[in-house]
Amino acid sequence: MHRILFSIVFSLLLKNLCFSQQNSTLFFMQATPQANFVNPAVRNECKWLIGLPVISSLHVNYGNSAFSANQIMDASNFDGVVSKAKKTNFITSELQANLLFLGFWIKESYLTFSINEKADLFATYSGDALALAWNGNTQFEGKTAKLGNTGAFLNYRREFAFGIARKASDDLDWGIRAKLLFGKLSTSMAKSNMDLHTDASTFDISITSNWQVNTSLPLVIARNKSGNYDSYLTNGTVGGILFNRKNIGFAFDFGFVNYRDDKITIAGSILDLGFVYWASNLNSFSGIGNYAYTGNILSTNNISNFIDDFLGNIKDDLGIKVDNKSYVSFLNPMAYLGATYAIKTDLNAGLLLSSRINRYRITTGVTLSLNKTFNKKSSVSISYSYIYNSFKNLGAGVKLGKQPVQFYAVSDNILGFIKPFDTRNINLRLGLQINFGCNRKQLEKGRGCTWINQAEDRRIRNNRLLKKKN
Repeated sequence: MHRILFSIVFSLLLKNLCFSQQNSTLFFMQATPQANFVNPAVRNECKWLIGLPVISSLHVNYGNSAFSANQIMDASNFDGVVSKAKKTNFITSELQANLLFLGFWIKESYLTFSINEKADLFATYSGDALALAWNGNTQFEGKTAKLGNTGAFLNYRREFAFGIARKASDDLDWGIRAKLLFGKLSTSMAKSNMDLHTDASTFDISITSNWQVNTSLPLVIARNKSGNYDSYLTNGTVGGILFNRKNIGFAFDFGFVNYRDDKITIAGSILDLGFVYWASNLNSFSGIGNYAYTGNILSTNNISNFIDDFLGNIKDDLGIKVDNKSYVSFLNPMAYLGATYAIKTDLNAGLLLSSRINRYRITTGVTLSLNKTFNKKSSVSISYSYIYNSFKNLGAGVKLGKQPVQFYAVSDNILGFIKPFDTRNINLRLGLQINFGCNRKQLEKGRGCTWINQAEDRRIRNNRLLKKKN
């Protein structure tokens, strides 16, 4: 099973090496129970774990693949940013709160149950769209600006997750997690094709579009005489959103840990293979058609009139239609594949490839890490990553305590908190939980040993066997 999972993860990771979302440092912090979130095969050392609401795990993340805040405010340098923009770029933000987290042992099985609030916003835009917004359409005289692959993907959901992790053999651990989802808010770009052409002689603008966005939002849409979109009003309450149970979905996580020998360990996981079926607060918007604008817009005296005329007519000419059909949106799966090498019994070096699959591309990152444990009650990790088209990602993680209270904090880019306006990435996950039953007898029985503890046990066992042979 782990070889099949290894092959799938490896092929996904190598398809498009670019950048990725977070949790790379956390992946190798095996003494931290929340490492189970990124690899369901990871098992806690303690017999019981109780995560308190919200404070057991809070995760925030922001990433921009093209520019930092200071770059967009520095007009003299932003032209360089525009010239280096990719065909498809993105801005992502994530907010995740753990409402409940339980972990416990039943014989040789480690079971987990968690309730999580997850809100992900993933906006994509083309390089031509960025250039058009920054320098206008003069640069596209006689050319066509490609504005497709532009859209926003919002997925706010509540997740009930049930996981199990077991040993398949002395060298292999596996884990699986099933998740019941209840969607709260959604926007999903089903189609995104749009071209803007500027005539080289007359400077007339022509737009061709074929796009569709599905939404599950508390909106009331007003239509004009043609039956197309005219305006909207909000219509919903916070309680109505939070307790909405009409949008149901399912997802699965898979993971493994393979102990190759006393030095090398390989681990991998695939997360969020699933979907949500949206059936409430439905509005789908679509636009198929052509729009042409003629007239001189070079004079600054008529810029405001141009904008009013342009936006006022484009809505009808492109025919923005609205319907209320249900739809399915797929989650953005994550894949991890990593290996550690034991430098000492309490120190290892790690290499990790992480990849996220979204509608328009697979985005992948690379992380190097050093992981050190102290007295089995604390550990520290330091990482360096290439993500969001940037090498400026120095991460760190710390775990303090073991029983009864354990605290952890981890970030893939601590520089983001020192100079937040100069970075493309700000990331933090932290929390605390209560552990019981963390005694040596359970470790000797093989219940939930961390990677380092299991490597040490194997080393001791092999040394005993060698002494007997001698």
